[in-house]
Amino acid sequence: MNKSWSATAGQNLVSTQWRGGNCLRQIFQGETIANGEVSVHSKVLGLEFLRPLVDDMVQAEPSKRPQSTSRDRFETIVGELSTWKLRSRVAKEQDHPLHSLYLATVHWLRRVGFVIAHPPRRTFDMTGSGDAERELWDEEKWWIARRPWLASLGYKLRPRYQPGWKPSWYGTNRLRLTAEDGYAPFSRGVLDATRLSDGTVVMMKRVPKSISPGEVELTVMLNSPPQLSDPRNHCVPLYDVLQVPDDDDIQIMVLPLLRGHANPPFDTVGEAIHCFRQVIQCVQFLHENKIAHRDIHVLNIMMDASPLSTVPFHPTRQNMRRDFKGHWRPSYTRTERPVKY
Repeated sequence: MNKSWSATAGQNLVSTQWRGGNCLRQIFQGETIANGEVSVHSKVLGLEFLRPLVDDMVQAEPSKRPQSTSRDRFETIVGELSTWKLRSRVAKEQDHPLHSLYLATVHWLRRVGFVIAHPPRRTFDMTGSGDAERELWDEEKWWIARRPWLASLGYKLRPRYQPGWKPSWYGTNRLRLTAEDGYAPFSRGVLDATRLSDGTVVMMKRVPKSISPGEVELTVMLNSPPQLSDPRNHCVPLYDVLQVPDDDDIQIMVLPLLRGHANPPFDTVGEAIHCFRQVIQCVQFLHENKIAHRDIHVLNIMMDASPLSTVPFHPTRQNMRRDFKGHWRPSYTRTERPVKY
């Protein structure tokens, strides 16, 4: 690990403690703060017993935060809970009707605004003579230009990115949003692919060294002994690192396909506790390795959902099956098949 980066990270461990606690508090308060925007949703009920610990973790005065004792306090609190409490269902606070109307209005205004800015292509031209090039974002074209190189390394892109792609909704009365190949990546700089050696769907993340000089190096370190064998290590697994041949500044990290930590929602208090425990464990693990995350919030806590269903989900439209033949639904609960966050 880069020494100068490590020193900088070490100076921000207290900040990471605050962010970890704030992440848990967001679930209590029903708020998610990302990119400067506040998204309000229903508060989770039944977890009030953790509030004293969480409140201490987000104290304004750093010296008052439980830097090294948060995990022990957490385990003490959880150890006092009855089996019935752990098996009780997680509930959400019932919103006031006017508040629900407000949330629904804001939600649909955002949706309508997006559709106006990016209208779905709908055509009844049975010849299918539309311009497929217009359907692709510039970010996607970067990946398409490197498709042969990725294929030579054993990674196959979706049909949307193959030569001669014709949008499946062209020449029909279908909307773009109903087609499997109608979806661009959900985030810039990432794209899904299939690893040909075993059929695993992976996520590829483009990392410019000039912008994130220590990201790849740090991820490699966390996926190497002895850190890799530490049970508290919940950092994202790293499958491979690819150096882009025509740009020395850019590397690609090959990562697993993950879901948001609360999708599907927690079923029981015990399932929520299992998630919180892993978050606290990982913060402690990072601190012991003199690493400060500095961006812990609910949108950055992901889950390996593979134990929950034998039916794969679509990498971009994750509420759909990968083949787009229906909605994706879990076959098991986290209680039946625990997951890793």
